Amino acid sequence: MDLSGVFELNQNYHKLFSIWCGALTCLKYIKTCSNLKSLESTHYAIQKKKVIAYIGPQICSSLDKYNYAMLLAVQELTGQSGNDNIEYEFWLDKSQP
Repeated sequence: MDLSGVFELNQNYHKLFSIWCGALTCLKYIKTCSNLKSLESTHYAIQKKKVIAYIGPQICSSLDKYNYAMLLAVQELTGQSGNDNIEYEFWLDKSQP
């Protein structure tokens, strides 16, 4: 993997990664709360659809791919193993580039 492209993209759009990570963290928390027996609700699905409506499905998918590339770059730099528990909600078909 050529990390120079990832770093150049991050230099030009440094807030993008932070904002998207924040959005994913919020959605993950809402999903956890929505799945609790005493709090079961459709709040997560509604919030996810709002994100898709505001940003668009293609951009959400691209941001998920960007997030994946950034995490790979960080793992390569730090020598850590893969983080398989990350769910990419918007990048449904991971066989697609």
